[in-house]
Amino acid sequence: AWRRFFPATTLKQYVPPPIVLVPKSPIVTDNDPVRGSKTARHTLVEFGDFECSACRWNASFEDALLAKHPDLRLVWKDAPSADHFFARTAALAGYCAQEQGKFWEFRKGLFEIGTPVEIMIIEVARDIGLTLIRFNDCRHQESTARRIDSAVLQALALDINATPFYFLDGQPLGVLGSLEEFTAALSAVKK
Repeated sequence: AWRRFFPATTLKQYVPPPIVLVPKSPIVTDNDPVRGSKTARHTLVEFGDFECSACRWNASFEDALLAKHPDLRLVWKDAPSADHFFARTAALAGYCAQEQGKFWEFRKGLFEIGTPVEIMIIEVARDIGLTLIRFNDCRHQESTARRIDSAVLQALALDINATPFYFLDGQPLGVLGSLEEFTAALSAVKK
């Protein structure tokens, strides 16, 4: 009876839609910027935005957090807000700094200047010693845009609607804003 609805020619032409698996926790890849030991027992994933003032604030105590918890690694995932005019441009630039092994230095430089306008992005890249021709070529490649889009899609799939948003060992912590909040969250997980 089903052949009435799907003639043989239609069945041969039918291509099922791709199966899309929605992650329940962040997918960490080898391309993601990591601070701390890659083999650390605990993984803290931050979905952040270079124009996010709370992300900038939290970066100020990351050294203390990692020093206090040597069994922790921090992974950055881009989640540039559509409300922040330069956030996507800065995310592209951050990925290209990562390609030259200087993501964290680049991030620190951008957070120190505040709003990452184009001229400041180039200035930070120069200051930290990036090869500017390679850096600028990377920022305009389609593969770089796809990498940022992939991180944004992951953030959307995880229902992240604010930055900085954190996951600890795959479990959502939400938006945290102090060293004490991080320490409490880590202590709860380690029990």
